Amino acid sequence: TKAQHLKKALKQTEVPFIEIHEDTRQFSGSGIYYKSDSHWNQAGAFLAYRSIIEYIRKDFPDVSMLSINDFDIDTVPGKIRDLARILQMEITEYTYIFRPKFEVSAVEQTKRYNVPETFPFDKRYYETRFFNPKEKYKLLVFGDSFMVNLFPFLVHSFGESICIRGRMDNGIIANEHPDFVIFETVERDIDKLLTMSLKN
Repeated sequence: TKAQHLKKALKQTEVPFIEIHEDTRQFSGSGIYYKSDSHWNQAGAFLAYRSIIEYIRKDFPDVSMLSINDFDIDTVPGKIRDLARILQMEITEYTYIFRPKFEVSAVEQTKRYNVPETFPFDKRYYETRFFNPKEKYKLLVFGDSFMVNLFPFLVHSFGESICIRGRMDNGIIANEHPDFVIFETVERDIDKLLTMSLKN
């Protein structure tokens, strides 16, 4: 697979590669992906969050990590998703929603960057940033639409969290001085790495 090729190639570099674990046993009801969508649901995003934080905690054990017991998990009807729209079908499915049991301290902050003219999506989704006074490290994420469900978990483990939808941008990295930089991509888009550069 594309992911296997990438993992093998990155073993020859110093670039950390986080392979998402998908132990679905605790979410056997509705699964970890939407049935009418190509994205993971909140359960899948939570498992991805755990994989990322477990990896980071190998070197930074003071990074906090939420457990499934920190949430009340309900099953609710969802909206029509992307695969259903492609098929022009009105399908309503039930999916998981995670509601924090704890007092949420992460607060959304004002956006700071101009949206590139070439950004192909709604400009509101280019940048998202949160501040959490209970944590200390700064996280910068570049990702795709899979971050919609994943990023809201990450903001609870870092003091500052910034998510940029799109390719890695060296200017933003230099400006933010983050402790951690994550690039997230779905396997079907791995080919885009061939044309990605940090020179600009």
